[in-house]
Amino acid sequence: MKLKLIPALAVILLLPVWLSAQNKSVPLGSWRVHLPYQNCKLLTETPDKIYAASEVGFFSLKKNGGESEQLSTINGFTDITISAIKYDFAKDIMVIAYEDCRFDVIKGKDIYPNDDIFRKNILGVKQVNHLYFQQNLVYFSTSFGIVVFDLDKMEIFDSYLNIGPSGSTESINSLTVSNDTIFAATARGVIFGKVSPSVNLSDFNNWKMYRTGSSMHVESFNKKLFADFNKVVYVNENGTWQPYTDTFKKVITNIEVNHNKLVVAEWGGITVEDMNGNAVVT
Repeated sequence: MKLKLIPALAVILLLPVWLSAQNKSVPLGSWRVHLPYQNCKLLTETPDKIYAASEVGFFSLKKNGGESEQLSTINGFTDITISAIKYDFAKDIMVIAYEDCRFDVIKGKDIYPNDDIFRKNILGVKQVNHLYFQQNLVYFSTSFGIVVFDLDKMEIFDSYLNIGPSGSTESINSLTVSNDTIFAATARGVIFGKVSPSVNLSDFNNWKMYRTGSSMHVESFNKKLFADFNKVVYVNENGTWQPYTDTFKKVITNIEVNHNKLVVAEWGGITVEDMNGNAVVT
């Protein structure tokens, strides 16, 4: 069964074409913000637009027509240097995290800036690596642990810091939540902690190693867990890890669920799997 590529993936291939639309004439008396967008590192999809970020700026592309718009502080956003961006279809909310750990919550046309993480007194590197939505919560994977933000109350719900060995700082590259368990990708491997009122996830003793090996991406899909270890993607089903496709080391750029499909993106190809286990490599 051949699957259709989801729109967000098709945009990656068409970005150079749409980028040329930036060179439109500017009406007399208007201002234009000039920012380089040639090397896009992040993107997220909303019902009507694709938002893409480069090293020093970001823009949106209309899915119907491909019109582009440069975005910056002039549009009400907090900054332009983005470290993570994600839209949640269930709540119609987008979160943009910036390099300095400030972030914006976008609800409809309203932008709500927040500096709670920015103001945290953290020693060492301070950066947001990944965003994950779960009901009314958004999980921030950061260089110093996990921060959980309540999107209804618009405040930090919880934080799990110093969850590395012996209470050391653990940089979280990404995470996923499956049933009552958080799985987090780290340089040591994928660790997990049970979400329960009786479990204190701020205590490093309550985080266990699931599989060793440097990991950047982890995602749960269709009762299975997917993660990369030392540049090879593995799948865990019923407690057993197996290579997802092969054991060749590759540059894995992302593993995520989009439109109820698992998307594994790597240099040289994209694998899309549906809920029936049918997959196609492009």
